[in-house]
Amino acid sequence: MLAEFPEAPGQLATSRSDETIKTNQIYGKMRHDPEPQHPRNDAGSAARFFYCAKASASERNGSKHPTVKPLALMRYLVRLITPPGGLILDPFAGTGTTGEAAFLEGFKILMCEQDASYCQDIRSRIAKTHERPAAGGTPRDQAGRALRG
Repeated sequence: MLAEFPEAPGQLATSRSDETIKTNQIYGKMRHDPEPQHPRNDAGSAARFFYCAKASASERNGSKHPTVKPLALMRYLVRLITPPGGLILDPFAGTGTTGEAAFLEGFKILMCEQDASYCQDIRSRIAKTHERPAAGGTPRDQAGRALRG
């Protein structure tokens, strides 16, 4: 597996997040860190960050979707980029793995899928997911009401 990821240098230059950088406002107000981030002097393969095997047959749940993502990977990614209690937009929901990960990690999710054949995959996945408790406790609908079996 490591052969697929070439050696690459880590952060090469000092980075900063001050008010003078125009891109700081692209995603809204960024946290101001007055201290510059110095290079970490790390190197190696990109595989050093996170590795997860492809989705297992049980995770695929019989879906014919060509790119079902592993649940462990999607749980890691939603935690990595979503603030506590945040809302995730998944404009290409596919089989709903991101939705399941969001629910299990206690986030809100808005999923869109244009292919009707995958919508049933999403319904099946979400129905199974609601049988397990979420990270935040009781499963809830979009209005915040507790879901009951």
